[in-house]
Amino acid sequence: MLKQIADLWRNFSSKRKAQFFLLIILMIFASLLEVLTIGAVVPFLTVISDPESLKQQNYFDLLEKLLPISSTDELVLPLTILFVASVLFAGFIRVALVYASTRYSYALGADLSQEVFKKTLYQDYVVHLSRNSSEVINSATNKVNIVVSGILTPLITLTSSVFIVIFIVLALVLIEPLLTLYIFSTFTLIYITIIFSSRKILAINSRCYAQESTKLVKIIQEGLGGIRDVIIDNNQEYYSKIFRKSDIPMRKAQGTNVIINSSPRFIIESLGVAFITLLAFYLVNKEEGFVNVIPMLGVIAIAAQRILPALQQLYGAIVSIKGNLVSLEDVLVFLEFKIPKKIVNKQEITFKDKIALRNVSFSYLDNINVVDDINLEIPIGSKIGFIGETGSGKSTFLDMIMGLLTPKSGSFIVDNIEIDESNRHLWRKKIAHVPQSIFLSDSSIIENIAFGVSKEFVDEDHVKKVINMVKLDDLVNSLPENLNSQLGERGAKLSGGQRQRIGIARALYKNPSILILDEATSALDENTEKYVISQIEEFSKDLTLLVISHRISTLKNCDFIYELKNKNIKKVNLF
Repeated sequence: MLKQIADLWRNFSSKRKAQFFLLIILMIFASLLEVLTIGAVVPFLTVISDPESLKQQNYFDLLEKLLPISSTDELVLPLTILFVASVLFAGFIRVALVYASTRYSYALGADLSQEVFKKTLYQDYVVHLSRNSSEVINSATNKVNIVVSGILTPLITLTSSVFIVIFIVLALVLIEPLLTLYIFSTFTLIYITIIFSSRKILAINSRCYAQESTKLVKIIQEGLGGIRDVIIDNNQEYYSKIFRKSDIPMRKAQGTNVIINSSPRFIIESLGVAFITLLAFYLVNKEEGFVNVIPMLGVIAIAAQRILPALQQLYGAIVSIKGNLVSLEDVLVFLEFKIPKKIVNKQEITFKDKIALRNVSFSYLDNINVVDDINLEIPIGSKIGFIGETGSGKSTFLDMIMGLLTPKSGSFIVDNIEIDESNRHLWRKKIAHVPQSIFLSDSSIIENIAFGVSKEFVDEDHVKKVINMVKLDDLVNSLPENLNSQLGERGAKLSGGQRQRIGIARALYKNPSILILDEATSALDENTEKYVISQIEEFSKDLTLLVISHRISTLKNCDFIYELKNKNIKKVNLF
């Protein structure tokens, strides 16, 4: 647990670390006020119960000098006001501590959530291929929330409670050492026993919650993402059943942890009342009069009222942290991702001649080559078609050309400059890609075409130009808000062909040097496809077009056609 908390600490920014130490100072101040409040009980209850006994106290002479009093009765009102003021001020500081602690923990949560998302976005494409999106979504949202509410907030509460317990116990030791150590040791032993006996259950529940919550996100994604097939196949009950199968054990684990967290409180409170009752009985029989024991009982009662909740908070914080460690482990996996350092490369990437692949091979994590020893040249302005059976490596090959995948061996050269880690980001700027399945956000047409561009920087005239090129004018003009019309989640309001044309318009908006169409016109009718392809060809004489298609007519105007087969590539003649 300590190692994982240390790992989490390393991911705090310098600002958050400094704020934490300021929070520690506020905790210490609040704890000292608690002790002073408890310490003020003795003179207050003494002056209330037996004002004359104050004359026997060492501090009475000092009070006489500081205050214009002639008798001990005149001290009742000033000490009452002072006691009430100290209690109220201590209460105000406790509220301020709660406010500062809560704001701090949730600010940290925002930092962590942003870091998880940001670092995930910066990972190599191959990392994204190997990781389920439900893991990322669950870690960046739900599990970070768990870290905030189940680890960060309890950790701050634990720290605050430790200071309160230590200061109050030290103060009580000065007043009644043996009795304090006896009572405190008993309560501490009870909590330690419960923590020790429940640690395995907490670990099991922690893993259960982390695993099942990720499954739930995956089930929701699949159920709602494929809602058309779910309705057609009448699979609602199936998805409801597997959702329930994951949800019930997750809720059960949560409930068990809550029981373990809250149950000891009632035992400890009952024992606390019993101890104070027995103590009162003991002191009354020991002393000559009940008046003499009132201050001591008051101190013990108020100290118990402060220290018992602090002990329960300390225990609850440990239980909460232990019960959510697996979620913290999962979040730490993402936080440990490295953001690639920006390499300043003053050598501009130009594309005025050709792309050359020399003995290029690639394999995924299984180390089995998908493409092997490929040699190919692509001249600027050429139109190249690619064919091959499903799984032959067409998309992988084009992912390498786009700089999404790094070749295992061989060289990828553009105009005599080798593309590597230092300049790959510059090369990607020259490329636009249109896949078969277009991602559309739940936003307007103009936002989907100028994807990732802030509204104030969108060139609306250019958007209209590419809309005309892909034959979407009629659609835009028929909508009530034209370019600002909402498309619905994943373009639910559009046909497959309309979604593909918006994808092509998005690619053309970037003014690319290389346009890659991966089955990007499969949903278009033949006439629309011919028109769109002709518009793309006229877009720029230097535009290099790379096309994957199973429709032979799409490749008719290509300068060269290559077939990927047996992990290699060869030129073919189809026409």
